[in-house]
Amino acid sequence: MVVLQIEKEQFENFTKDKKTTLYQTVEYGNTMEKEGFEVIYVGFFENDIIIGASLILVEKTFGFKYAYAPKGFILNYNDYKLLEDATSAIKKFLGKKEIMAVKVNIPLLLSEYDTKNKETNLIEKNKSILENLEKLGYTHLGFNDMFEALKPRFEAEITLENNIYDMYSGLKKNLKRKIKNADSLGIKIIKSNEENLDNLYELTKRKYPRGLDYFKTLHSKLIDKNKVDYFYAKLDTNLYLNTIKEKYEELEELSNEINEKVLLETKDKTKIINQKIETDKNLFSLKLQLIEATKLLNENPEGIVLAGILLYKEYDHIYMIMDGYNTKFKHLSAKHLLIFRAIEYYVEQGYKKFNLGGVSAPNKDNKYKGLTEFKMSWNPTVLEYFGDFELITNQAKYFMYRHAKPIREVLKN
Repeated sequence: MVVLQIEKEQFENFTKDKKTTLYQTVEYGNTMEKEGFEVIYVGFFENDIIIGASLILVEKTFGFKYAYAPKGFILNYNDYKLLEDATSAIKKFLGKKEIMAVKVNIPLLLSEYDTKNKETNLIEKNKSILENLEKLGYTHLGFNDMFEALKPRFEAEITLENNIYDMYSGLKKNLKRKIKNADSLGIKIIKSNEENLDNLYELTKRKYPRGLDYFKTLHSKLIDKNKVDYFYAKLDTNLYLNTIKEKYEELEELSNEINEKVLLETKDKTKIINQKIETDKNLFSLKLQLIEATKLLNENPEGIVLAGILLYKEYDHIYMIMDGYNTKFKHLSAKHLLIFRAIEYYVEQGYKKFNLGGVSAPNKDNKYKGLTEFKMSWNPTVLEYFGDFELITNQAKYFMYRHAKPIREVLKN
């Protein structure tokens, strides 16, 4: 077997009938090229026939070159002889280019966790692949619980029902309440295009390391092939004020009725007094919301963008690749409504899976627990992957890089 550099068109022709991810596409390669990476497309050949391929991103730091194969080589990992030959060939190819090592993120599952039934299904057949990779010189970088890997090791994926209402009825009570509440507040869900990506960037810049150009480049590369959608949630401040005003007036009327009952009640007043206390508390809360809504309308007559999601479409799957919300308005639950409306849209389009993106390890305490619990409230299956492997491809360069670490730390500082 031999590994050769191939053209983008040849890479696309090979992968078009393969189940690949966004991170194994020419569109992603073009985007990362603009982010400063050297991008190489390679083919694994046997007797002049291409039997595998990979997108390789090369990063140069302090004179050393390191490579990444996001979501792994596109190969049959179950064939040990093929994997052995491919490993030898890629080491030779990258080594000649003075690339010291390649980090490989392989999209093979270790387990599936059903969050609704709290059941774990181990993918036993893939354990042997892990052993084979280590036997062939790949160093497994660990079963991390958070987001230390090149791509998330855990993902939450919803199986879409044919009827959105069947899915809605099965959601947790708290999530349904938030969706319903957001829907009543004047929040509009808008399917948009590139001209509004500035809003998405503002909502996500605190959690993604990439800049606005990355968002725009990725979107522009994918939109031509109808592989991307962008939705955002916008608060109609005029409608929001009117909604809060109506709720306040209704509750105020109820409060007046309760006050009359308190005056007229001659026996046990405990129940009616408790009802009055609760109503007055809610009335005060709505009064504060009314003040806030009035101020928001005066300051933002055109409305406020509350949340946004960028979605990748491939085969019968939807992947939520970027998402964010305005933390100032978290209490309005716009992101909950946004995701629900997006799911509703894709159910009607006939899609079968909706991937919510990365989560941390389920049922473990860490700083991402809130994010994980939010995504798990949609009753997804949590997919657990192998994680990252590192393959040394130029031993001399790798040795020099490791021993130059103290010098790199000084230069970095």
